Amino acid sequence: DELALFKAVVRWGHAKMEQDSRVSDGSDSRCLSGVLHSLLPHIRFPLISPRYLREDVAPLDLVPSYLLVEALFFKTAPKPNEAGSTARTRQRNAYGRDRFTMDPVRKGSGLVLSEDCCTLTGHTGSNFHTALGTKSFSHGRHYWEVSVASSAGDGHVRLGVALGKANLEAYLGAQDKENMIGWFQSGYVEGMFHGGSISGQGRFQMGDICGLLLDLDEHLLVLYVNRKRTGSVAIPQNTYFPAFCVHTGEIRLCTGVPIPTVSGPSSL
Repeated sequence: DELALFKAVVRWGHAKMEQDSRVSDGSDSRCLSGVLHSLLPHIRFPLISPRYLREDVAPLDLVPSYLLVEALFFKTAPKPNEAGSTARTRQRNAYGRDRFTMDPVRKGSGLVLSEDCCTLTGHTGSNFHTALGTKSFSHGRHYWEVSVASSAGDGHVRLGVALGKANLEAYLGAQDKENMIGWFQSGYVEGMFHGGSISGQGRFQMGDICGLLLDLDEHLLVLYVNRKRTGSVAIPQNTYFPAFCVHTGEIRLCTGVPIPTVSGPSSL
C-alpha cells in the first residue's frame, strides 16, 4: 500500500545519504527531503488514511505541503469525484497483487479442494467446515472475489475473514463467533454475522460474484456483489485470513483483481 511505499522510500533515502556520506547519522530531514524530492510526488498520499497521514507521514517533515494539502482535500471532499481526479487520487492497478489460494492444510476435514487450490466444494451429508487463505493481512487494503458456482437445496455459503486460531471444523461464525466476521447465504436466508449478531445487510445468491475488501487502514470489511458495494462492517485491528465455508455447493476464488469503484451502503 501507499504507506508501506512511503516508508520504503524513506528507508532508501537514509541508506542513500549514508552511502553518499552527506551526513554522519542520516537524521537531517532537510537533506533527506532533497534526496527524496523527485520520488515523493509519485506516492499516492490521498490513498493513505488520515490517521496514518497524521501519525506516520506529517511528523517526518519530508512531504511538500502541496502533497499534504491534496491528500487532505481528497479526504474531506463530500464525494471523491468532487476532489478532482489525478494520478495520485486513483487506485493503483491491483492486478497481480494479493495473489493467494485456499490453504490445503488449514481447512476443515469435510471440504474438498481442487488441484489449483481455488475451488472449494462441500458435499451433502458432510459437516459445516471452514477453509482459510494462504495469506494473512494485518495492514493495508486487500481485495478478492469468490464466485458462487452452485448452492442447491440446503446449500450454505459463508464468506469473510477469520483469525488464525479459528475453529476450522465448524462453519464460519459458528462456535468461534468472536474470531470470524463476514456474510452468509443459506437457501432463502442471507445475512451478516459479527460477534454473534445477524443482520440482513449484504445479500448474494448462486451465480453471483462476491468481492470482499479487507480495509485495515479504515478498519472495515466490505462486501461487493457483482462488483457493487452492498454492505460493510467495522472490524478491530488484528491479523486476518480470508475465510471460506461451503456446504452442499461449490465456490471459486479469484485474486489479483482491482477493487471496484462503485459506491454503496456505508458501514454499520
